[in-house]
Amino acid sequence: MHIFCWIIFIAYEVSMVFAMGGGGSVLRFAGFYILDILLFYVNAQAFTEATRARHTLLVLMTSVILEMCLFVLFTIGIDIFIERVETNRPFIGATEEDYIRALWRGIYMLGISIAYWFTLRSFINARKADELRIEKLESEQRQAVLELAQLRAQINPHLLFNSLNFIYNSIESVSPKASEGILLLADVMRYAMTPIESDGKTALHKEVEQITNYVSLNQLRFNNKLFINVCISDSVSGSEERIAPLLLLTFIENMFKHGNLSDPHAPAMITVKLHGSELYFTTANLKRSNQPPEARLHIGISNIRTRLQARYPGAHHLQIIDDGVKFIVELTISL
Repeated sequence: MHIFCWIIFIAYEVSMVFAMGGGGSVLRFAGFYILDILLFYVNAQAFTEATRARHTLLVLMTSVILEMCLFVLFTIGIDIFIERVETNRPFIGATEEDYIRALWRGIYMLGISIAYWFTLRSFINARKADELRIEKLESEQRQAVLELAQLRAQINPHLLFNSLNFIYNSIESVSPKASEGILLLADVMRYAMTPIESDGKTALHKEVEQITNYVSLNQLRFNNKLFINVCISDSVSGSEERIAPLLLLTFIENMFKHGNLSDPHAPAMITVKLHGSELYFTTANLKRSNQPPEARLHIGISNIRTRLQARYPGAHHLQIIDDGVKFIVELTISL
C-alpha cells in the first residue's frame, strides 16, 4: 500500500512539473524524492516514539526542528552536487530562494507525515476500542455462564446433602458403620464443593482434616484392612496458615487409586508437618502390581505440578520417587 501510494504521489507531482513547462533529470528527481520519503517516515516515527515514551512538547518540537534543518541542508547539498555534475561547473552556490524552496518543501512533507500519523493513530485507537468492546462482551458472557454454574452448584449440593442426611437418618439404627461412612462422605464432598474464597485458598487444618476423613472413609470401605500410618504434627491443627484447596488431598487420592495398601509389612505413610510457614508433606506406598496405564498417572502428576507452579512459583519443591516398587512424594511449600 505504501509503495502504491508513493508511486501515485510521485507520478502526480512529476507530471505536474512537466505540464507546467518544467523538467529535470532522473538523478535529480530520485535524490529529492529519497529525501522526501526519509523525512516522511523519520517524522512519523518521531511522533510515534514521542507518544509512546510520553515526551514533552519541547522534546518533540526540538526533534522536528532538527529534522527540518537536516532536510534543508541535504536538499541544498544534493541540489548543488547534481548541478555541478550536470553542468560541469565546479563553483556553484545556493541562493536565498533555494533555501526558501527547500524549507517550504520540508514543511509540506512534514504536514503530510503528521496527517499520516494522525490517521494511522486513529485507526489503531479505533481497533483497540473494538477489541476492548469485544473483550468486555466476552467477559460479560463468561460472567453470565459462571453465575449460571454457581446457581446450579447451589441447587445440586443442596439436594445431595439433603439426600445423604435422609440416608444417614434411615440407616443409623440399622448399620452404625454405614451411617459413619455417609457422614464422612458428606464431609469430604462438602469440603470439595465449598466455593473458593477470594484468595483462592482454604485453611490448612481443613485440608488436613479431609485427609483423615478420606483415610477413615476408605478404611470403612475395605473393612479396616488397609495399613496406613498417618502422622500429623500438632502445629498443623492450630495453624492459621492457608493453602490451595484439594492440593494435598489429590496426592492422597492418587495413593488410594494406584497404591498397594494391604501389606502389613510395608504400610503406607502419610506425614504432614509445619515449621513456621514451611509445610512438609510426605507420602510413601507400595505400587500395585496391576497398575492402570502410566499415562493416566502422569497426567495427574502433571496437573499437580501445574497448580503448584501457578500458586507457589519459586516457593515449593516437589520430589517424586518411583522405583517401580514404591511411590514416594516429598513436597515442601512456603505458605
